[in-house]
Amino acid sequence: MDLITEKRRFLRIDLQKKARCKFLGADGNKFSLLSMVNVIAHIVNLSAGGACLNFADSVGICAAKENGLVELEVPLRQSAVNLSGKIMWCEKTDTGVKAGVVFDAITEDERQKLVNYLNEELRFARLE
Repeated sequence: MDLITEKRRFLRIDLQKKARCKFLGADGNKFSLLSMVNVIAHIVNLSAGGACLNFADSVGICAAKENGLVELEVPLRQSAVNLSGKIMWCEKTDTGVKAGVVFDAITEDERQKLVNYLNEELRFARLE
């Protein structure tokens, strides 16, 4: 796990973890067909403000679009946190699509859970 040094609002760490993702309708509607399908997103890096995700399955590759809305279930050490976000950018890769998501509707409780989790991950990475 490497630290990424950038001018960002929150600390972002590289992370190899899977999350469940649902693609929402343009207005955040959870009743669209895509919102009923769990897609596996591979988390490339994560912060309390957003994430970089890789999608390798056909649904994720087709559904990941700039300005699209997503709901992620990110597993933490002893629980999970559900986060809503907006895809800010997408790019095709050799294996699928990489997308940058900003958590634009995160509560302070959810943000604090993420901050605590990221601090734990950093602490464990330093011990290795």
